[in-house]
Amino acid sequence: MRYTDFFNLQEYPFNLTPDLRFYFRSESHRRALSYLSFGLSKGEGFVVITGEIGAGKTVFIDYFLNRLPKSSAVTANIASTQFEADSFLRMVASAFGLRQRGADKASVFRDLEAFLLDTQRRNARAILIVDEAQGLPISALEELRMLSNIYHQNRPLLQVFLIGQPEFRRKLASNGLEQLRQRIVAIHHLNPLSEDELRQYVLYRLKKVGWNNDPSFADGCFAAIHRETRGVPRLINNLCDRLLWHAFIEEKHAVDLDDVRLVISDMKFDANGLSLDIDAQDRPDDALELESDPDAEAEPKGESDRVVDFRNPYEQEG
Repeated sequence: MRYTDFFNLQEYPFNLTPDLRFYFRSESHRRALSYLSFGLSKGEGFVVITGEIGAGKTVFIDYFLNRLPKSSAVTANIASTQFEADSFLRMVASAFGLRQRGADKASVFRDLEAFLLDTQRRNARAILIVDEAQGLPISALEELRMLSNIYHQNRPLLQVFLIGQPEFRRKLASNGLEQLRQRIVAIHHLNPLSEDELRQYVLYRLKKVGWNNDPSFADGCFAAIHRETRGVPRLINNLCDRLLWHAFIEEKHAVDLDDVRLVISDMKFDANGLSLDIDAQDRPDDALELESDPDAEAEPKGESDRVVDFRNPYEQEG
């Protein structure tokens, strides 16, 4: 039996895979859509959207693309960005459906330029979306800038949307990218959900799968979830999914603050246990034997005596 059956839900409400059916427009997403719309109206340059890991950037872009008129917009999406300039140009061409097997860089560029020109002649616009843009090397960013410089009759042939994690802003501030920075027409950072938005988000997803107040949530549950997840949607989904599993196992139709605290404690214990498992696997066998001998002389701590920190880099810096 699954908890969906126990609570009479049509499907799991808190899957981690981005799903456009569950898109929730927060205030920050609303502002980001306004920035994207403004950038789209400009029809040129770069639009930059950043957000921390799990902030909902992928489903946000899917929502935006789904609203574009298919007849007047030709879009291409690149999600993997670990490429240098030559390979990245081929990835752009491939994303737009162009075949360039065995062609040299100059031929790929000419074919891409011809495609973009043909797109404009059909009164359509070519839009390139680059996800995980923080992984782009400087050389690939410079290649994108060169592509954005392609004009015909004073009209740009390509507009680029760059989606990345917060460190992408630091990369944009690098020396040598001044010309690209000058071509950014809109930039926005997706903020985490507020406590009130988190409550709306959780209930919205539950209602999408037929939730009828089963289970119910006591006062204080949403505040505790917000403190633990910082309002990051992916972390919210993970915690709420575990919370529903806990309620199902305990055969409870009402979730209270103690349930939330218990699930949070269990999740932290699981993370610590995984850390210890990894630590033990990395140690040599003789180190494990010495550790079990109380009379053995203590060895100095080496590289194996490490703990995996599951916090994100921004928490670690703080």
